[in-house]
Parts: sequence; structure tokens; C-alpha cells
Amino acid sequence: MAQQELNRFYTDLLQDIRSEQLSNEEGGSLEQLFTNQAIVLLSEGGETADVRISFHESIVPRNRHKINAYAIADNYETLDLFVTVFKCTEEPIRVQKSDIDNAAKLLLSFLKKADNREYADSLEESSEIFDFAHTLNASVELRENLVRINIFILTDGIYNG
Repeated sequence: MAQQELNRFYTDLLQDIRSEQLSNEEGGSLEQLFTNQAIVLLSEGGETADVRISFHESIVPRNRHKINAYAIADNYETLDLFVTVFKCTEEPIRVQKSDIDNAAKLLLSFLKKADNREYADSLEESSEIFDFAHTLNASVELRENLVRINIFILTDGIYNG
């Protein structure tokens, strides 16, 4: 019974995401729409708050990184980082440990790069991640108060960790 409920939830979620993509004037990527849906669920559960969807990815070898969203607590003590492993299959499939490990590495690579002033300055002002990259490397409050970084790896698959 639990598998049937999971499959129904998954099917409904994908239908909602596809419908949202069709109704959105700008379309939007399925991965980012999924990311938003997952973050809504996490926010409703009290796991995070004030998240900004901000996709940025580089697939250039030796410069690979990725982030889908982030949140900075008002007191600058906590930084939530989100990266998505989105498979978009008709039924939930198993996500390999290597996929999860790779997503974590890409997110940490982004965090390291964004802490570099040159990298932040190289971003287009219109990019979704511009403000966050500049905050990471220039915010005195963040540097003085940051206590915890939470990494969320979101997926539409099944991972048995």
C-alpha cells in the first residue's frame, strides 16, 4: 500500500509541475519547478524558511558547480543550500549514491567559488545567483555569525542512503 501511495504522490507531483510549466508565461525548467515544490514542503514542515530559488550551474570541466536555491537566516547564523537531482521519470527510480555524492560535490564547489571575490564579480548582475555570491564573500555579518551550513539534496527519486 505504501508503494502505491508513493507512486500516486509522485505522479500527482509531476502532473502539478508540468501543469505549472505550461501555465507559466516563461515556462520554467521542470527541475526548478520541482525544487520549488520540494522547498514548499520543507518550509511547511519547519525545516527551512525564506528560501530563494536561484539556479546556477557550470558544466565546464575543472570548474563544475551547481546550486538550485539558498536561504540565509535573519541572524546570519545558518545558511541553507539546496541542490537538486531530478530524474523526471514516470515512476520514482533509485538514485545512486554516486549521484548524491556528485550533487554534494557540485554544491560545495559552488560554495567555495562564491566565496572568491573574483568569481562573484565575474557573474552577470542579472543572474539569479549574483546577490548571493556577493553576500557570501562580502557580508561581515555572515562571516562573524555563521555557525551552521545545512545542505539539502532534493530528488524525485528513491535514495536508501
